[in-house]
Amino acid sequence: MSETKIPSLDDATIAATALGVPPTIAAKGTQFATEAGSQPTRYYHTVAHFADLLAGSHTIAATLTGRGIDRPTAQTMANLYAIAARDHDTVYIGADGGRITPPIEAGIRPYVTPTQTGEYRIIDTHAMGKLASIQQQNLEIAMDVFGFKAGEKLNKFAGQNEFLSALHSLEINPNLTPDAKIGLVAIHQATIPFVAPDATQQLATRIETIKVDDAPALTRNEVHAIALTAADFANRDVASFAGNAIDFQNGTYALLQEMGADFTRPTSIIESANRQATFFKGLQAALHDGSKTVFQNYSFNNESGHTVSLLAPNEHTRLNAAADVQISNSLHMLNSMTHAATDSLSKGKHVLPNPNTIRRLTAHYMGHLVPIPASPPTVGRGSR
Repeated sequence: MSETKIPSLDDATIAATALGVPPTIAAKGTQFATEAGSQPTRYYHTVAHFADLLAGSHTIAATLTGRGIDRPTAQTMANLYAIAARDHDTVYIGADGGRITPPIEAGIRPYVTPTQTGEYRIIDTHAMGKLASIQQQNLEIAMDVFGFKAGEKLNKFAGQNEFLSALHSLEINPNLTPDAKIGLVAIHQATIPFVAPDATQQLATRIETIKVDDAPALTRNEVHAIALTAADFANRDVASFAGNAIDFQNGTYALLQEMGADFTRPTSIIESANRQATFFKGLQAALHDGSKTVFQNYSFNNESGHTVSLLAPNEHTRLNAAADVQISNSLHMLNSMTHAATDSLSKGKHVLPNPNTIRRLTAHYMGHLVPIPASPPTVGRGSR
């Protein structure tokens, strides 16, 4: 059997070089990302996932210019999109057995300290004073964009992976201008999933007030460009929620394995399926009461007073409706999986022949999936 070909992330190397990163360091960043996404513990957040998002860097410039952003700024955002696609999820502690790949961990070590409970803590102001000036700048930008503070303990379920990946991205892409650093970190921050409907508006408000040393503050045009890009990137990251129903189910299987489910042991399957079902039920309830969204949007008034948005209102509603159906289908699948695993235990089968057995048994219980609402707009092939 031939080995699966690892997708190329070379476009990110080219983009980093275009932004002033030395070619050898740009190539090293791509090497680090490929190594992180190729670990045997990765089933979902793989190099293929990075490449899915990287494809969005080829269309974002047109998206921005179509909304009034000037071409030079749009091209800069396309390059930042590319390196964010490569670097995001390079830190994914839950999938990697509580560890970070050594070369990436070495780069972010000056900024954070590990705790005994699996989280990391941002260094305090005293330790920040001992950093090199460029490292101080990197950390201050990252904290300002995320809304974090020195000494804060990161939440491993809401922002830790994204923040640490952003720090790595700043470290492995030297020579970026302050405004480019803000844009890069903002894209990473937007990948925190399942957030308040106004999350991107809040992000825009935060970055508008950031002042880095003697550099000029971001212009309104730059703020809009960054927020539009961040929302587009975030939507591509969760695009499977509006995609093919079978692909989404396969993604759910992969996520379960990535989070530690042993598909040869029914007891592990039941525990993991119940945990994921609890999460999906909570997310669906939040979608229904309007406190969270799967797909993000960003709107602003242009100089003519007209409202400009990434997504039209009906498009945004339709995408979230598709996500609601995907979640219902996944809950049905997880319930069927639990039944299949429980049935195996009742028959004395405490170990299944191979990891694919549970898929066949689950399909026997499931029946058909509910179709996704007709023709949801394309927002990219990305993943969760």
